[in-house]
Amino acid sequence: TTSANVTKARITPYFTSAKTYDRTTAAPLTYSLSGIYAADLGTIDITGFTGVYYSINVGTNILVDISNISLTGSSTGNYTTSTEAFTRGNIYPKLLNVYGQDKIYDQKTIAIVSVSGVISPDTTPYIANFSDINVGTDKLVTVSLSNVVTNYQLNNTTTTASILAKSLRLLPTGTNKVYDSTTNATFTYTISGIISGDSVDISNIFHANFDTANVGTNKPISIDTVNLIGSSYTNYSIADTATTSANVTKARITPYFTSAIVTGKQIGRAHV
Repeated sequence: TTSANVTKARITPYFTSAKTYDRTTAAPLTYSLSGIYAADLGTIDITGFTGVYYSINVGTNILVDISNISLTGSSTGNYTTSTEAFTRGNIYPKLLNVYGQDKIYDQKTIAIVSVSGVISPDTTPYIANFSDINVGTDKLVTVSLSNVVTNYQLNNTTTTASILAKSLRLLPTGTNKVYDSTTNATFTYTISGIISGDSVDISNIFHANFDTANVGTNKPISIDTVNLIGSSYTNYSIADTATTSANVTKARITPYFTSAIVTGKQIGRAHV
């Protein structure tokens, strides 16, 4: 008889890593083990390990540091392994979803979208544009991320949103008039809210009336059937009624007199 030593066999783990950008260095790991004898398969494994990327940013072949590798199982007494290892892995861009947001007409194609999936405090500058500047519903919006955004990609590069009509305000000033037995009124006006360069006005098919035909000061004038005209009018809206005031002053009556002499008498007659 004699004796000899049996030393532990070495197990070599091979790690791989890949993940979607999550703004951390944590490395998810998968592995395979080399060096386990067939008779011991299922009786030994590794445990406790963690992986750390050397960068949080999207990239390929990023170095991953793996530590705290230990053996587990009934055959651990027969094997050894390194407690540390290295591998390389990939971090892929995180996909974002964009959703169009309605806006009020502003003479521009610039669109506003909400971006879903951005990890705080990251920012994702984007460029979003409607197909044209005009009012409409469910209009196509194209979206792209700024070149400075490297950790994200868009899951959808188009969405839809509406451009809503810009509200205008009619600012009328009533015109004083002399009593004429009617409630008919006139007024001058300005329109507030028109964007420079657009052609918008109100049509002359409207009704303007004093509350009564009678003389008075600061008498209410109601204006209705206000409609917009002009080459840009479809991008605007306006209330179809408005109010202002003006004075109705007394009408002047002018008497006209005639005179005649009959049989020596003078007869006068006044005509009104």
